[in-house]
Amino acid sequence: MSQVKTPAISVIVPVYNTAKYLDDCVKSVLSQTFKDFELILVDDGSTDGSGIICDKYSCIDTRVITIHKKNEGVSAARNLGITLAKGNWLIFLDADDLWSDNEALFKLYSAAISNNVDIVRGEYQEITANGEKIKRATDIGTKKKFAHQIINTQQFHDNIIEGEYFLVLCLIKTSLKDYLKFDEEQIYLEDMKVYINILMQNIKCLYIDNVFYSYRKHQDAVTSTANPCKIIDSFRMCRFFLNKLNSVTTVEFKDTLSHLAMNMYYVSVFQLSAKCYDSTRNSIIREIIPLHLNQDIKNTKHIYGKSIMKMIILKTNPSTGCRIFRIRGKIVDIIKHIIRHE
Repeated sequence: MSQVKTPAISVIVPVYNTAKYLDDCVKSVLSQTFKDFELILVDDGSTDGSGIICDKYSCIDTRVITIHKKNEGVSAARNLGITLAKGNWLIFLDADDLWSDNEALFKLYSAAISNNVDIVRGEYQEITANGEKIKRATDIGTKKKFAHQIINTQQFHDNIIEGEYFLVLCLIKTSLKDYLKFDEEQIYLEDMKVYINILMQNIKCLYIDNVFYSYRKHQDAVTSTANPCKIIDSFRMCRFFLNKLNSVTTVEFKDTLSHLAMNMYYVSVFQLSAKCYDSTRNSIIREIIPLHLNQDIKNTKHIYGKSIMKMIILKTNPSTGCRIFRIRGKIVDIIKHIIRHE
């Protein structure tokens, strides 16, 4: 009996009600010049016909594997895909996005193998819902000096990720799958948590400045909607960073986690102070009390720079911090009013 060949790469696509874009997404994978892959489509309980489209491609191409499951969210769908993956390498693709370069897998895989690294990251462009290219707000020019050279996790985090925790840009060795589990209770910032878990390992990283991923920007994306869950997940990320401090072996990455915890706390309090949260602020604060953030944030090594405001917020609880931000906002409005009428 012939042995089933292990694919080099497993491409994992969580699918939920993206029938409008799914053909473009799947075709961009099947058109790759690198053919040694499996494409795992995880239909997360779609109701718009996306599941039928997935089945269509499974019938057309034996490399396409379709899994239908009840709706549990993108993290659960990704986790199932990881569990089923047989490839030596993993890469994720969102069902409403696509790969704009048909040599994407070839370039990522070749770079990974020839340099014997654990993770390779490429670049992305933004497109409209209709597929028109959007000019990126950030420039990749500063990253180019790190391209095509092996770097450590600290350099990778500080100079390549640069706050853009997009896991879909990475080809990742399957041996790291134990650190790739997505938190199914978390809706926002789930990529950031996985990135940190991976980068806490002693791995070799590589960056190639090849733009291969087209990220579709549209208003109904989950990341563009402000709501209480987003704020709560932000505070939970603070707790995650603080918990990881004791597990880090290098002083440099410990400082990185401290910075992330403090910045996330500061930004979360600022967002919570917005007027749109007036009706839910107290309930959100009650929910984050068990995280015990305030005292741990106070005890964390602080580097405030010249920001007195940041120093004040990091030394107060979320409720007081929100009041301070609101007072500052009123003062700024008064000053602007005075200046306009002088």
